[in-house]
Amino acid sequence: MTQLGTKKSRNGCTRCKRRRVKCDERLPCSNCARRNEACSLLTSQSSPASTTAQSSTGIDTSDWLQDLELMHHYALEDQVFGTERRPRVQEIWRKVVPELAAKHPFLMHSILALSAIHIAKQRPAESVKYQDICAKHQSVALERVHELIPNMNADNANAIFAFSASVSAISLARATLIAEQRMAPYHISMDEVAETILLTQGVRSIVRRAYQWVRHGPLDELLNGFATPEGADVGIEVYDRFEALNKMLDSFCGDVETLRLCREASDNLLDSYKCVRWHAAENDLESGIVVRWIAMADQSLARLIQNHHPPALVLLAHYVVLFVTMRSGWFIHDWPQYVFRGIEMAIDPDFSEWLEWPRQQFESELEILHIPQRQESDALGHNTG
Repeated sequence: MTQLGTKKSRNGCTRCKRRRVKCDERLPCSNCARRNEACSLLTSQSSPASTTAQSSTGIDTSDWLQDLELMHHYALEDQVFGTERRPRVQEIWRKVVPELAAKHPFLMHSILALSAIHIAKQRPAESVKYQDICAKHQSVALERVHELIPNMNADNANAIFAFSASVSAISLARATLIAEQRMAPYHISMDEVAETILLTQGVRSIVRRAYQWVRHGPLDELLNGFATPEGADVGIEVYDRFEALNKMLDSFCGDVETLRLCREASDNLLDSYKCVRWHAAENDLESGIVVRWIAMADQSLARLIQNHHPPALVLLAHYVVLFVTMRSGWFIHDWPQYVFRGIEMAIDPDFSEWLEWPRQQFESELEILHIPQRQESDALGHNTG
């Protein structure tokens, strides 16, 4: 593995300087880790001056043993990549992705980051330690992927795609862990939700660019199973709710462009309800189906959420409730509840009544969709929107 170094800069990282925000100078700094961005503090410590802890073989023993622990955990713990019912997808995450990672170091860093954040969820007493380890590996992976994306080709596209498939899982898991380090009530802020939306949209962009190679490559099965089947539907109660939502949008969105953004998001959300109901009834619901709404959202919607725009927050509340069908997935667990609390804290009190319906759906576990079976597990997957 790449030497990550231990010496801190006294000047802060490049991104924090550019944003004019305080840098805590961790490796990587907390701001870059939270935003899933490459941190200059890591790359600046990869010089020979930072390798004093290396053995006579030139390998940092502590880093090597740590990486071995993470890879061992990934190999033995099926839940790191989900207990997907499709055997081919299980094989992809168990065998094919590690084989790709052996040829592409950035993907190896991503696997180790995924393993570390899973350990952080499993071991509360060591959670902060493994969150930091995850952030280090993820920052290195991100920097290298950013360098490769402009020159994506048949040789690296599948590895870049596999990396992108893990990014959303790591982001959701880290957000819940960060929320649990705050004072109660645990919540995820709207700034953090906006960052997740923008990150997921970036992942979707990678998927689109890699599609032509992945479609005919060893990861092809990860692309399947996310379209809304013809004939997928919801009950009259859900249609009535969305009719009321759209009337609210018409009344309170203000300018034409904001209304267009929110109505488009509402239409996509209704489609997500249909898709979730269909796949949950078939017992083949995966996280990519639920995450799709975020991936399809316009960047301007993320800004509305960040600015606590009431209609956008109402739509978000109606979205996160869909995750209750996937809640047992380790990287999703508690994320929707924490986001909903963040919405309750951020929204204009005049719009609080619009949160009652999604609150009821949380309590009933979306009984309104009349789903005959509940998904017991989750898997990493992707869709192209």
